[in-house]
Amino acid sequence: MAIVAAIIMIIANGYDSMRAGLIISLVVFKIIEAIADPFYGIMQAHGKLYLAGMSMTIKTVASVVFFVIVDILTGNLILSSLCFVVVNALFLVFFDIPRAKKCEY
Repeated sequence: MAIVAAIIMIIANGYDSMRAGLIISLVVFKIIEAIADPFYGIMQAHGKLYLAGMSMTIKTVASVVFFVIVDILTGNLILSSLCFVVVNALFLVFFDIPRAKKCEY
C-alpha cells in the first residue's frame, strides 16, 4: 500500500527519475523498519530489549558507512540509497528474525 501511495505521489507531482528512485528506496526502507518492529516487540516481551537496541545501532552505523562509501565511489545517490535498504534488509533477515526466534523458545 505504501509503495502504491508513493507511486501515485510521484506521478501526481511529476517527479523525475532521481527523485522517484529516492522516494521508492526510502519507502522500501520504512517498510523494512515496520517489518522489524514486531520482532523488536518479541525481544522486549522476553526481556531482551538490548538486542533490539544493538540491532538498531549496528544497522544504522553500517547503513551510513555503506551509503557514504557507495556515494563516494559511484556518485550515484539512488545506488547509495539502495545500499542503505539492502543493509537493513540483511540485518532483518540475519540478525533480528533469528534473535526473535531464539526468544520464543
